[in-house]
Amino acid sequence: MAAVAALTLSGLGASAMADPSTDTTSSSGASAEVSASTAPTTREAAQTATPLAAASSSFICQPGYIYSVQSSGEIKQVSPSGDVTTIVGSQGSSDANGLGINGDGSIAYWYNRGGTSSNTISSVVRYQNGTATTLGNSGLSNVGDASFVAGAVDPTTGKLLAGKITNQMVYLWAFDGTTWKALGYAFNRKLPSRNLNGDMAFDAAGNLYVVSSTSPNKGQVSVNITLIKAADIAAAISANNPYRAITATNVADKAITADSGFNGIAFDSNGYVYVGNGTTLLKYDPTTWKQVGGSVTTSLGDSTDLSSCSTPPTLEVEKNLPTGRYNSTDQFTLAIADSSGVTSTTATTTGSATGVQPDSAGPAPVVAGKSYTVSEVGADQSTSLANYTSSLVCIDQANGGATVSVTNGTLTIPSGKANAARVLCTFTNTAKAKPGSLTWTKTDAHGKPLAGSEWTLTGPSPDTTTLDVTDNTGQAEYGGRDTNEAAGAFTVENLTAGTYTLVETKAPQGYVLNPAPTTVTVTAGGTFSAGQITNTAITGNVEWSKVGDLGDNDLIAGTSWTITPTNPAGAAITVTDNGTNDADQADGKFLVKDLPYGTYTLKEASAPAGFELNDKAFPFTISANGATVDVNDSQPIVDTRTKGAVTWTKVDGSENKLSGSEWTITYPDTSTKAVTDNTGQDGYTGLDTDPTPGAFRVDDLPWGDYTLTETKAPAGYTLNDSPHSFTISGTRLQVPLGEIVNEQQKSPSLPLTGGVGTDSFLIGGGALLALAGFGGFLRRRRTLRTARA
Repeated sequence: MAAVAALTLSGLGASAMADPSTDTTSSSGASAEVSASTAPTTREAAQTATPLAAASSSFICQPGYIYSVQSSGEIKQVSPSGDVTTIVGSQGSSDANGLGINGDGSIAYWYNRGGTSSNTISSVVRYQNGTATTLGNSGLSNVGDASFVAGAVDPTTGKLLAGKITNQMVYLWAFDGTTWKALGYAFNRKLPSRNLNGDMAFDAAGNLYVVSSTSPNKGQVSVNITLIKAADIAAAISANNPYRAITATNVADKAITADSGFNGIAFDSNGYVYVGNGTTLLKYDPTTWKQVGGSVTTSLGDSTDLSSCSTPPTLEVEKNLPTGRYNSTDQFTLAIADSSGVTSTTATTTGSATGVQPDSAGPAPVVAGKSYTVSEVGADQSTSLANYTSSLVCIDQANGGATVSVTNGTLTIPSGKANAARVLCTFTNTAKAKPGSLTWTKTDAHGKPLAGSEWTLTGPSPDTTTLDVTDNTGQAEYGGRDTNEAAGAFTVENLTAGTYTLVETKAPQGYVLNPAPTTVTVTAGGTFSAGQITNTAITGNVEWSKVGDLGDNDLIAGTSWTITPTNPAGAAITVTDNGTNDADQADGKFLVKDLPYGTYTLKEASAPAGFELNDKAFPFTISANGATVDVNDSQPIVDTRTKGAVTWTKVDGSENKLSGSEWTITYPDTSTKAVTDNTGQDGYTGLDTDPTPGAFRVDDLPWGDYTLTETKAPAGYTLNDSPHSFTISGTRLQVPLGEIVNEQQKSPSLPLTGGVGTDSFLIGGGALLALAGFGGFLRRRRTLRTARA
């Protein structure tokens, strides 16, 4: 840009930082990283080993040699000591700018501007072998309203690049000695949108650094370095499209205290950036943007642009994912920080490519002999470096790929080498084997899911210990290994790749343990199934016997029963002796097979004829597969026989009931009991339970054969001692013997001659009865008299 006379940047006094060319101390941390055999005695002196200029060159390519073009086309040289020498005389120009020098110092280019606000290039001047030549057909017009402010020569191609900086854009054109090609524009959102000036320079690999500044604002100037990589420049030249977007990144942005911006920049081979404006040249660290020493010179005259034939050391950090990403969405942020820990350059990876990622931090200009820290972090919370095995290697690409020592991410930029260092640090992250998952289901033979099983899972190193797995049946806060809440469904996650053996250790309740091992191989990142593992339902048998009250061998047939499941509940089961569900064909013995696991109650539903129903409930449990459970502690279940009764009546020949008879019953065991007619006697405790005179009922008769015999007849009747046999049985519990007749006694017949006749007996009997009645009367009168007295 046209020089602005007498503009200066701050920090020009004697109190400014000392020039590192006289600083014999190493930078922060540098001494730990540089071996004694390679450590330079000073940061700059170490870079003076080999002049890079061609023998016929007017330009010196050693640290500290900076060149300025004047608006007249005059070229001035500034030595490391600040001496200013004119090496190319005035070319009669009025608006020269965009100075660029090739890599060996043999050729320099600059252009002459024209148009409104210097927005076109009217010609290009080439200086070679001491001769300045204005090149024909080198004008560049109709390229927008902004001013051309920047120029540099690509050391890898020899092409001159010219640029404009405006509205957060860097517009570029390339000149090959004959024609111009449009590269398009590079967008840098960190650039201020207005009042920009600056310049640009290449590194030895052909990467372009556009250094821009704003005008002062309250004593502050914003400085940015926009990086455009060599490959992107080559692609833009090939496309030759002024509207094409060029990939660019911001590798530095600082706010510095200054009285003005600058119109020219140049790097030396130690990495320092020199900025100029008008008459003043100053030196800065390109990462911290701290001024180094005082003004290099204030005698630049009418400087419009700067250049050098040196290229700076650079530092770049890249990411290599040789096996790809652990998660497809993983991204990483790479960073370069200066010795004070201030991050100067960052980049975040994008995409999902395997191998070296296209996004890198830098390359950024750095200072030889100074220490820097490189780092990587996950770009977001979902990216974890713990999922990778990481390593960091740094090499100097400009000097045979020599390894650069790095400790905990900190390295020192090599110095004293034949070429300015071009350090590439590579974080290699190999994705760890992604844990796999194993699933399986537990069902019955019909595919019904079964809850409550427990397992062991034995796998490869490092999980050589056995893992215990318990079914998580809907427990939301379950902290075990099964992450599937569905009953009978299992998912075990975070398994190292390898072969696993799955064994059931506890079966679901009511089912037989399935001890057969299941083997399955899990590979990294996959979900694998051990399939459906079934269990056989536990079934068992139950048996019992039904006896009468005569002992264990008194088996009785004809009973029916109900088996009711209680846990789990279910439908009742009917069992009939030698019929439904009874597998034992012996009378009174029962066997019910294949009852499912659970608890039950057994209860008699009906008893045989003549037996009392046993209404007691008998519990039992089926718990072992195939086992037979004997109900009631292996004791028979007893039904008591119902006792019988016998009835009869005592009558005369006219079927009139007769009271007062007595009897003997002979029992089946031959014992006997007396029976006396209960003729309405209250509190009677005899065997006859019928209070009607002449009517008999004897209860509580066990089963068997009996004999009833009259032992005393009613008064006036003849004894009927005929035995009456009867039987009490289950089918004959009530035995009616009917009417048993007694004949009336007859009076004796006396002969008419000799004895007293019958009439005499009757008269005598009547007389006796009368006397007895009179005697009773006398006793009552006597009693009454005694009471009155």
